[in-house]
Parts: sequence; C-alpha cells; structure tokens
Amino acid sequence: MLSRPVLPFRLAALPLLLCAFACTGSEESGPAPDSNASSATASAPVTAVTFEPRSVEKKDDPSTVSFSSPVITAAPSEALKTALTQAINDFLTAPPAGDGEKSSTPEAAADEFLAQARSTRKENPDEASPWSLSRLAEIAYQDPKVVSLRLSEEAYQGGAHGLTTVHYASFDPATGRRLGLADLVTPEGEARLLEIGERELRKVHEVPPEQSLAEVGFTFEGGKFVLSEEIAVLAEGLAIHYNPYEIAPYAMGPTEIVIPRSELAPIAKPGGPLGPGVG
Repeated sequence: MLSRPVLPFRLAALPLLLCAFACTGSEESGPAPDSNASSATASAPVTAVTFEPRSVEKKDDPSTVSFSSPVITAAPSEALKTALTQAINDFLTAPPAGDGEKSSTPEAAADEFLAQARSTRKENPDEASPWSLSRLAEIAYQDPKVVSLRLSEEAYQGGAHGLTTVHYASFDPATGRRLGLADLVTPEGEARLLEIGERELRKVHEVPPEQSLAEVGFTFEGGKFVLSEEIAVLAEGLAIHYNPYEIAPYAMGPTEIVIPRSELAPIAKPGGPLGPGVG
C-alpha cells in the first residue's frame, strides 16, 4: 500500500453543488398531521443521513476562501453522525496542504489562510499572486450498508501551480466505523482486485498491456501496481483515487478509476456494502 495523508485532509475542490442529490428530509406542504401521526413519525428510526448545507465565503482582495459542507442533522446511528461530523470538521479546519496547525473552526481556518496571503504579499509585493482555497465536503453515496464521504480541496499559494486533491472515506451506518478494503472484498479477492484495478488504470491512461507502467511515467514502487487507500463505495461501484504525485508526476494529473459492481460481485465480502441487495 502507498502511504497517504491521514486526517486532517489535504483536499481538492469542485463546484458548490453539495445538496443537489442527497439532502433529504425537507418538509412538504400539506394538511397538518394529527397528534398520533406526529408521535409515530417522531419515534420512527432514522434510515438515512440528512443534512443542511453550510458555506463559508471570505475574501481579502485579491485572495479568496470558499468552503461548502453538510451539517449532519440526523443519521441511522449517533455513532455515524459523530464520525461524519468529525471527519468533515477535521477536513475544514486543516491547514492547506497539511502544513501547520489545525484551526479551531472553519471560519478561523479561512482567516488564517487569508492572513498568510497578506503576509506573503507584504514580504514579496512583486512576486505574490492571489491565493485561493476552496473546499467541498459531500455525501457521495449512501445506502443501508454504507455512507461515503468525498472531501476535496483546491489550493493555490503561489508558485507554478496549485494543488488539487481528493480524499474518500466510507463508514458503517450502524457503528460509524470507517471501512477499509477488508470490509469490502474477501481476502482471496484482493489479488483479483489488483488485476482489475491495473486493467482499469491502463484503460484510463491508454497504456497497452505489453507496456510497463514505469515506461509511461508511473512511479509505483518496483513498477508494481498497488491500490490507493483513497477508496469509497459509490452507486456505480468501488472508486479508487490517486492524487497528484501519488503514483505519477504532477503533469500526469490525478487518476480515478471506478470498478463496476458487476465485476466486484464474485469477490465482494458476504453481507458487505458491495454485496448483492444494495446499490
């Protein structure tokens, strides 16, 4: 396995469309329910994660900060609600690029970033470019067996280019425990998953089977394909994400492959999130 940053994350940004697909629990207009119906509704178990969108927008011309995230309002278990809330907060309050101390709040993290930008401009007025930091946390997928987060960041702090990163995390709805590969496929299936993963990576980058990965620029140790630890269960299957510099030079960019559920069925852990009956 390749090493990767541990929470707090260094992550990349997407457009702010956080609540478009998963923000459940909104009220609909209609006749007021009677007291018995209200009581039944109140006692009904929560079967899905619900949330409200939250944003932090700050600017210190010419530098900008934009955060978008879900505030978890309910979940199938308190343990899951706590785990999701903690993961999102750790992401939003982390220092850019993982360098420095964690901030107390997302607002404080934004202020600290802008303060660093001001200081840099003051020290190097002829060289400093506008800094920017954008973070997006979203519920990427959920069903009765799994809830997956996608945490992304795009940061520019001067230099030749910015850095865009994505991190995934999947959780057990009942316990809030973060799931790993062993929770998704059988021990015997991991070797098969490596074969499928390498095939998909070659397909994405148009590398023929007879050509070595090192020959086209990949930096896998010993030239041997390995799975990233940035994995998550999605509706389509298992997403595996490699950030810039993780397996290749920056110029090759990030790589994300998604292995379809149909191909994972023979190696899925029985009763796990990738098994039959979900998705």
